[in-house]
Amino acid sequence: MENLVWNPLSHGNGFSIKIAELHHYFSEHRVLNNKVLPGVAYIELAILAVQKLYPNFTISSVEDGVWLLPIVATQKITNIDIRLNLNENQNHIHYEILQDANLCGSGIIKQKLENYTGEFLDFDHGIAIANASERRINHNAIYQAFSEMGIDYGSYFSGINYVDVHQKKAFSLVKNFDGTTFDFVNLLDAAFQSGMAISIGEHQESLMPFSFRSLYFHTKQKSITGSKYYVITEKKSKFRTDITICDADLQKFISVIDLGVKPSLLSKINS
Repeated sequence: MENLVWNPLSHGNGFSIKIAELHHYFSEHRVLNNKVLPGVAYIELAILAVQKLYPNFTISSVEDGVWLLPIVATQKITNIDIRLNLNENQNHIHYEILQDANLCGSGIIKQKLENYTGEFLDFDHGIAIANASERRINHNAIYQAFSEMGIDYGSYFSGINYVDVHQKKAFSLVKNFDGTTFDFVNLLDAAFQSGMAISIGEHQESLMPFSFRSLYFHTKQKSITGSKYYVITEKKSKFRTDITICDADLQKFISVIDLGVKPSLLSKINS
């Protein structure tokens, strides 16, 4: 069996997905010894579901996203459902991700970003952070620190080369290692990791995302083709962060506005 299998739902408004525990989503993403589906995979699977069911729908942003329950591989195959609801004006699609009829996550995929008047972080912000940085944390130190927090990443998810930290801001180089190529999941996960890297050195248990206001694609071309990217991160508060990913040409590629994280509750699974 393939590690990721899609089947249409019987009522035609989404997909049933089988994910093998051998898939890198699980095998290279462990939190407190649990094989946990990364939060970014919820977003990618929802986007892929929209592209499969509505191929002419142009995706510009994902908004009002929430992660309600973690999806943990406890068997060889994990089954989840993705339900899609296209609104009457056909300008946005509400998605729900379920496991065993339990709602695990949801959000809205739109054809344009709405109701945002703030300033996106960009490469110039990153250079200012790097020039003022108090410390640089290298690849090995970052992933050792994450492991001590209870998060163990395989090579697919270990994309950060270094992080320059200035106060509650960070500028990161994300670069492929060991021939690992980037796609949406491991690139966006590395961007989320950069927010955690700001807090390395503080006593803190493992964190997991629980919400975001907007994820915005700055270009129509959404394919991940580069071997390196730059991530600019600003923590707005202890548990809320803004992020922008720039490509090798220093252009804004993806921005995440108001990402919220919280301490992981996975320790309860092992208790």
